Amino acid sequence: MHIAVIADEAQKTAWSARGFREGYSISWLSEPIETTDAEADVYIDLLFNNDPQRLALLTALLPKTVIVNSVTQTGADLPENFIRLNGWPGFLQSEKTECCCSPLQEEKLKEIISVFNRTACLVPDQPGFITARVVAMIINEAFWALDEGVSTRPEIDIAMKTGTNYPFGPFEWCGMIGPEHVAGLLKRLTEINKRYQPAPGLIHETENL
Repeated sequence: MHIAVIADEAQKTAWSARGFREGYSISWLSEPIETTDAEADVYIDLLFNNDPQRLALLTALLPKTVIVNSVTQTGADLPENFIRLNGWPGFLQSEKTECCCSPLQEEKLKEIISVFNRTACLVPDQPGFITARVVAMIINEAFWALDEGVSTRPEIDIAMKTGTNYPFGPFEWCGMIGPEHVAGLLKRLTEINKRYQPAPGLIHETENL
């Protein structure tokens, strides 16, 4: 099996950290246009966005397996047979990779993810999967606390790491993921439940990018 992965250097480092299973070949690409010459069996786009040209290039690869880093958009928002995974910064290093696919794709997906010495964790097709949604909520609560003058950013980060044993504080998480991605997910979740309403400070953070 030949797998082509579209990624930047940081994603490549994170996704390669656990090594690879023998018997598989992997090509690293920087742009989707390079897929036309890759001749792979599987295509993974960790830099995925909803740009029409990018979508067209990836859709043209079907019926080969196409996996995209799509945390906010669900399968209903994507071309049929696209597989979603959670590729947000800070999540790629995990031993478990959250994914969503059709039942017919499950066994193939598990094999693909295992090539990177990871376990595919199949979750419902919903915005934010599970962990990204929880982390986004934690980040949002931290911004609400900051807006209300409860504490400072460094103190909140330290409190979360020491009190809950999280690897990062909420503001550290936000910086890694990108406030625009966190706010985008929360806005999408707000369509389902108003309790996800982004804090004013988080919205302000996105406006200053």
